[in-house]
Amino acid sequence: MRAKPGAPVSTPLLWEELDKKFLPEQFNIRTIFERIQKLGDLFSPILYKENDMESVLDRIKLNF
Repeated sequence: MRAKPGAPVSTPLLWEELDKKFLPEQFNIRTIFERIQKLGDLFSPILYKENDMESVLDRIKLNF
C-alpha cells in the first residue's frame, strides 16, 4: 500500500492487463483482495522457482 490518496497498492500484473484502459489507481486497498482471490498470488512462482544464477551471469557477460 502507498501513502497516497486512494491507498494504491503495488501488485504483479498480467501482460494482458497492460492495454490502453490500464489505470494504476484501479489497484488499491479496496480492490486488491478480490483480485488476489480471483487470480491468486501472481508473485508466488518467483518465490519457489529455483534460479540458476551461473547461467544468468553468463548471459549478462555475453551482452557486455
